[in-house]
Amino acid sequence: MFSTMVVGDLFEETDDWVNDEEAQTFTQIEDLIREFIKDTGKKPTKLYVSDSEENQSYLLWFGKSFNLETERTKKVTYLQ
Repeated sequence: MFSTMVVGDLFEETDDWVNDEEAQTFTQIEDLIREFIKDTGKKPTKLYVSDSEENQSYLLWFGKSFNLETERTKKVTYLQ
């Protein structure tokens, strides 16, 4: 028996946020902010994103959603 798919099937939403690269990036930024506040007692203002980060473009893009200036670096990813 054959099943027919329609265009809507291609755009079906899934609840699988665990493996979603965008969601992982948001979580990574939130974790960095939480650790920075814990260590320094103040809110960060700038996100330095390592050139070796797999999700570099998302970090640079989403950092602005957290009111952070963003900049690429050859070092590891960190906040200031």
